[in-house]
Amino acid sequence: MKARELCLRVALSLGLVTLLAGAACADWANVSIGGGSMKRVLMDVDGDGYVDSLTVNYWYKNPGTGAGSWQAIPTGWNQEVWNGGYQVGHANIATFIDGQRVGDVNGDGLPDMVIGTMGWDSAVGVPTNMRDSIYAAINPGTQGTWSFYYIGTLTPATEDGAEAIEIGDMNNDGHPDIIAGGENHQVRWYVNPGTMSNNWSYYTLYTNPYYDTEGMALTDFNSDGYLDIAATSSASLGGTGSTFVLLNPKSNTGNWPCYTLDTGLYSCMETIAVGDLDGDDDMDVIVAVRKPFVSSYLVWYKNNGDGTSWSGRNIMDKLTFTNLEGRQPAIVDVDLDGYNDVICYRKDSGATLWYKNNGNGTSWVKNQITVNALDYYAIGDVDNDGDIDIICGGRWYKNPTN
Repeated sequence: MKARELCLRVALSLGLVTLLAGAACADWANVSIGGGSMKRVLMDVDGDGYVDSLTVNYWYKNPGTGAGSWQAIPTGWNQEVWNGGYQVGHANIATFIDGQRVGDVNGDGLPDMVIGTMGWDSAVGVPTNMRDSIYAAINPGTQGTWSFYYIGTLTPATEDGAEAIEIGDMNNDGHPDIIAGGENHQVRWYVNPGTMSNNWSYYTLYTNPYYDTEGMALTDFNSDGYLDIAATSSASLGGTGSTFVLLNPKSNTGNWPCYTLDTGLYSCMETIAVGDLDGDDDMDVIVAVRKPFVSSYLVWYKNNGDGTSWSGRNIMDKLTFTNLEGRQPAIVDVDLDGYNDVICYRKDSGATLWYKNNGNGTSWVKNQITVNALDYYAIGDVDNDGDIDIICGGRWYKNPTN
């Protein structure tokens, strides 16, 4: 019997969707894989068919079975490195990170890493010449040192810096671009020049003088073959914010058409994800947000098909005893039943949760993956058994589905 079938389900109506809440399921079994880091991403770094665990200073090589000690291999980023007059590496680079994404930047089929650095926050101590900036680390595909590049700086100078980072080919020229935003109140498209170089040119796609860009996700919302942008924002001191979509006009230009999905609920960190939640082949948006001094919500915004109209605020879950939001949700078919589910660390509940989709996005079963707060977790098929596992720090949480 699968773990989810051990849960006692109690129906309870929440807004426009139904949440079937049960007793906490047994934790997913977890084992030590050696090493440890706050932020990890699961990608096949060396192309051997197994996902590895990637951080800024090291990547941890999957031994092939998931279990056992994962070899820590340095990237070389935590050294003072310069490229073309730009400082692109530092001994404390891992402490400077605000935004972070992994993707194929140079088009060689291997995962690279892009980060955004903090601003003038005195507690962090980012060197003046590295504040509010975006850097790319290019994967050599082996155990050698990575190559590092300066992409650009988000101005004007801020405290939190470049908070939101994404990687995707925005103009379909075959070269993955970098989308970035943060406390400068903008969303920028840094255009990949086709060969790795420093100081990429950019377009400003969106500006709001009052809101920081907190999180972003890329997908094709209107099925026109071009990537669009979903984002969350918040006022610098909280209190208000929005969730919005920028539709790609299919031309190299600034000021993309903007469609606001919601206001009043806001996020102060990366808490947005995109995926098809109701099986209609349209990409939807999900956000873990909060309403100050009231409650924390997990909200699904349904795409009505063209990316310009959305079916309101569909509340999947609401927690009322604090006002803290969760970390970034992940949309994935956890139990391999053909329907996308949601994994989310809800800081206010002190647990990592799996929201099982009952088939059309109108009812969800909330299961507890673990009582541990898996902050900055990563998902991927660690042992190649066909289901999605979780890595957090130096531990592997194994999905019991298979």
